[in-house]
Amino acid sequence: MSKLTLLPVPEIMKFLNLDDRDENMVTLLSLSVSIEIEKYTHRILINRIKSEYQDGHNSDALYLLDYPVSEFNLLQIRSRRDLQYRSIDPTLYSLTPLPGESDQPIELTLLPGYTFPRGSNNIRISYTAGYTDETMPEDLKTAFCEIITWMLGRLKARQIGIDLLKSSSSQNSTLMYSKEIPEHARTILNSYRRKSY
Repeated sequence: MSKLTLLPVPEIMKFLNLDDRDENMVTLLSLSVSIEIEKYTHRILINRIKSEYQDGHNSDALYLLDYPVSEFNLLQIRSRRDLQYRSIDPTLYSLTPLPGESDQPIELTLLPGYTFPRGSNNIRISYTAGYTDETMPEDLKTAFCEIITWMLGRLKARQIGIDLLKSSSSQNSTLMYSKEIPEHARTILNSYRRKSY
C-alpha cells in the first residue's frame, strides 16, 4: 500500500507524546492535513509516481512540476500527426540536477538541435516525486505535527462543549488558509510552496 500521509501515524503519536486513545483521531487528521498541505504548497510532498502532461513550445527545455524527484521514468512526445505518444531515448536528453541529488525542481533539456514540438499536452513525463519517511525534512515534520496538534486541540475542545471554531467569512476557504493556523507552521509551509519558472 502506498504512503498516504506526510508521517506515519505511530511517528506522529510518538512525536506528539500521545497515547492510544487519540490514534483514530490522529489517523483521520493526518490524512486530511496531508492533503491540505499538498494543496497549499501546490506540490507532491508524499513520495509517489506522477505522470504529467505539458505543452510543447518549440523550446529545448522544460521544468518538471513537482520536486524533489527521486526517479525519472519516462519522456514521451506526440507530434501533430501522431495519435500515439512515442518514447524518447534517454540519451537524447539530460536532467539537471539529477534525480535524488537535490530538493530543487529538475530541468529536462533536449540535446542541441532538438526541440519539443508545439502542441497542447503533447509531452508526457513520468517520475517519482516527493519525500520518503527517510528524506522528509525535519521542519516539514514539525509544521505537520504543529497543525495536527492545533486541530486535535480544536476537536477535543468541541467534544467537551467549548466552541473554539468560528465560521469563516468564506465557507469555501481551505484549512491552510485559515488565520488560526499556527504562524510558525505557515511560515515553514510557505518555504515549500511550488516555485514558478
